[in-house]
Amino acid sequence: METSQSFIANVNQLVENLNLIIEMRDLFDVETVERLEELSNIDITLITADIKKGNYLGNRKIDIDLSLNNNSTTEHVSYSGAKLTLNDGTILDIDFVTLLEDGLTEVTLELTSHADIKNYIANHDSYIANVINTELTVEDAIGTTPQLIRFRDADGRASNIDRVELNAYAGNFIDSQPAYYWAKTTSALQTLANRVGDVIALGQRIDKIIALADKEDEIQYLYDTRQNIQTLHDNIQKIIDVEANLTNIDGVNSNKTNIDITANNKPNIDIVANDITSVKNVSDNMNTVLQVPAKTTQVIQIRDELIAINPKVVMIASNESASLSYDKNTGNYTLYMPQGLKGERGEAFDPDAVGTLANRSLYDAQGKDFSYLATDVQPSTIYFKRSDTAGDWDGGSPFGQGEKGEKGDTGVSITDISFTSTTDASGQAGQSGGTDTYTVTFSDTSTHTIQVYNGADMTNSSLVIDTVTNTTNVWSSQKVNNTINAKINDTTPASDKTYSSQKINELLSNMDTGDFMHSNTLGDVVIPANTNAAFINPVTFNSITVNDGAIVKLID
Repeated sequence: METSQSFIANVNQLVENLNLIIEMRDLFDVETVERLEELSNIDITLITADIKKGNYLGNRKIDIDLSLNNNSTTEHVSYSGAKLTLNDGTILDIDFVTLLEDGLTEVTLELTSHADIKNYIANHDSYIANVINTELTVEDAIGTTPQLIRFRDADGRASNIDRVELNAYAGNFIDSQPAYYWAKTTSALQTLANRVGDVIALGQRIDKIIALADKEDEIQYLYDTRQNIQTLHDNIQKIIDVEANLTNIDGVNSNKTNIDITANNKPNIDIVANDITSVKNVSDNMNTVLQVPAKTTQVIQIRDELIAINPKVVMIASNESASLSYDKNTGNYTLYMPQGLKGERGEAFDPDAVGTLANRSLYDAQGKDFSYLATDVQPSTIYFKRSDTAGDWDGGSPFGQGEKGEKGDTGVSITDISFTSTTDASGQAGQSGGTDTYTVTFSDTSTHTIQVYNGADMTNSSLVIDTVTNTTNVWSSQKVNNTINAKINDTTPASDKTYSSQKINELLSNMDTGDFMHSNTLGDVVIPANTNAAFINPVTFNSITVNDGAIVKLID
């Protein structure tokens, strides 16, 4: 009975959906059914996992969740650096370091937060210089989505980053070098769906894409020369300008000879360029410049006339004006010329070598302008090398004392030295311990003061009468006399005593100093009778024989 009711119920359900079943026959043709069968073979789990990765406004993204690489729930994992691999194979190694106060020593930073790691990477010089079309952000936690570091494509452009790796430094990390890439955190299906227009456009151009695939060598060449192509692109306007000025360029080519001459005269052109104001002044005064040849001719004529006049030249004071006078009785001209001002004293000239005229040949190989002074000729003669050629000397010129010069300016002498004041309370000059001031008066009425310190007088209290001897104490004559007498009367020798010459003479009066033995090692020694002998200690010998009347002394 239950089976009959179930069958009837199913029939009723089919009747209710009969129209829909008829429509489905028209909706699903053979091709559609084949596509549905293909979808049935797809692993829905993979599709679901891909869709869960999501995307950023249709663009790719690399999300870095630091918590996924941490086994601990109480401590952070710290990181010491990052490595970014770009799509052209370039690798950017970014170490998290800082400099100490000395500006030289680097220390490793242990970064633990998403913000610190993101900021260090984004501000690193190599990242700024190499990474393009990329936005790097920190995404705050929302709901169940944790905080993330996110690399993403800039709108409408693809980032040149392929892969990001972090270097774990300390903590309970899972992977010491976790890697992140686009496919790991971006849904390929969603990204493709958002670019369906681009996919359709590619489909419409599939023939051209296939044609490009057949030109692999040409494409590789374009890739290898991309830098040159970029340079051409950057200079496209200059290339257009060149094309527009081809006529002028042809003119330049036809004047290549003149251009070469200009290039060879670049130093002179630079001089003109640096003094362009003067050149402009010449241009503005061209009429006057054109008159120069005529004026020059007139000046030459005047010069020749002056030479023909042959005037007598008389030197006058430097503050007077030059003049020319004519004596009609003699027919002679006199030219009065003011004497020039006295110049500064020049530096003395020192020849490179000095010697006899015959020895000048020793310096024949010296370079141009080398000077040699021959002192064995009268007057002494200075010679100069006229060139680098060996032996190419000039004719020589007298050197040394010249003609007597003009009388010099009157000198200044001292006319008076007088006592002016003193620091001594007596007010008198030359007092013990006082400082006196004297005024010196010169012949030109100028004055100068000098100070003289008077040494303190010696007193008895300044003398040392104790037994201390050193380099600073001063002994009185009585102390010196007593000390000398004590040394003379001291007959007990000791190594720390000093004898006067008189005492030494007394001690050695009976000794023949010619018998001193200076050698430290002797053999068999014999002292003849009635003679003296002395040995300087230390001394060693095999044996010693002292005959009658002989005296032997050992000197320490």
